[in-house]
Amino acid sequence: TDIKDNASETSEWMILIQQEKEEIRILMDVGHEQQKSFQQGFEEFKNSLPGVEQLIRSRNKGELPTIIKDTVNL
Repeated sequence: TDIKDNASETSEWMILIQQEKEEIRILMDVGHEQQKSFQQGFEEFKNSLPGVEQLIRSRNKGELPTIIKDTVNL
């Protein structure tokens, strides 16, 4: 409404808009970095599963534990 009513100088608003654009760019960059970090962590996790499975099997007579669904609702 301030812009519509010409309550302030246009140059002031342009500076504020530029600052907002810059902050949005920074936020997007941080978001992309977090997404990349998540993907790398997820790949490491997926790659480690076969080794963990082998370790469990080696200590459990070649068997993986059976998952039992708990019937107790907390």
